[in-house]
Amino acid sequence: MANLNGTNKQTKPTSKEIMTTLKKKYDDVIDDGGIYTVRKNGKWGFVSKDGKELIAPTFTALGDEFVGGFIITFNGSKGIGFVSQKGKEIVKSKYSSARDFHNGFAAVCLNGKWGFVDEKGKEIVKPIYDSVENFKGSKAIVTLKGKIIQIGNDGKPLVSASSSLKSATSLTTKKLSPKEVMTTLKKKYDDVIDDGGVYTVRKNGKWGFVSKDGKELIAPTFTALGDEFVGGFIITFNGSKGIGFVSQKGKEIVKSKYSSARDFHNGFAAVCLNGKWGFVDEKGKEIVKPKYDSVENFKGTEAFVTLKGKKLKIGTDGLPR
Repeated sequence: MANLNGTNKQTKPTSKEIMTTLKKKYDDVIDDGGIYTVRKNGKWGFVSKDGKELIAPTFTALGDEFVGGFIITFNGSKGIGFVSQKGKEIVKSKYSSARDFHNGFAAVCLNGKWGFVDEKGKEIVKPIYDSVENFKGSKAIVTLKGKIIQIGNDGKPLVSASSSLKSATSLTTKKLSPKEVMTTLKKKYDDVIDDGGVYTVRKNGKWGFVSKDGKELIAPTFTALGDEFVGGFIITFNGSKGIGFVSQKGKEIVKSKYSSARDFHNGFAAVCLNGKWGFVDEKGKEIVKPKYDSVENFKGTEAFVTLKGKKLKIGTDGLPR
């Protein structure tokens, strides 16, 4: 149809039309705000809001959600990286572990040592530290050879941590592993990370869990892990088998089966299966079957969900309130 200027008028497809087209092309399509997250043949990629494929499905798994405008990506044995909410891969898959962005920086781990990248993907602090805390402003607390240090965003030490600072941070010597246990574990595994109440270990590209006294709780079987334990649980990725959860006590409370998942909030975690969302509780019970198009985290005993374009409020039994 011609308009008054004699040019062809093209109708812009609606969001619903775009979603319909994408669902024909991909196995899963998730609306992640400014971008679509898509899955095809067990791999994840990204599509713009107008339906343009920005990154073809290549990632074996993704983080639970975009945090600070970025999401963690997992690419099997290649490693872990980051993609922005604009669909740009700012950090290529290379790290063995990573955390979400906080205050403009994300902690990354390589060969058992931690550093930081910024929002442009630049490695502003080389992975040389045994453990790190997230940046608060332009400063962060790190540990190197048992010593607690405060660094700037250039990676250089600012001041030695005082005794009062040591008592205020989770990186106190009391929580560091005994030297003998750590030495033994490093001989057995490729990577050993102190995750508070448990050790996260890597062997031949797979991740597992070891107790503080050195006992192997779960053999290295997971292809990747979430960025950190949240609410006492961490997301686990097991290739084509799917996604599950392990507690900080080293117990697999949810077997690998879901296509996506979010961290626990208020005792519940959102899980996705076949493009539909539901919830599991801290015991691993699927308290809300995956049937909703989208869900928000629980606030107390209620959560907002969307089903066929309608926004509803549900309780922990999955029934509308």
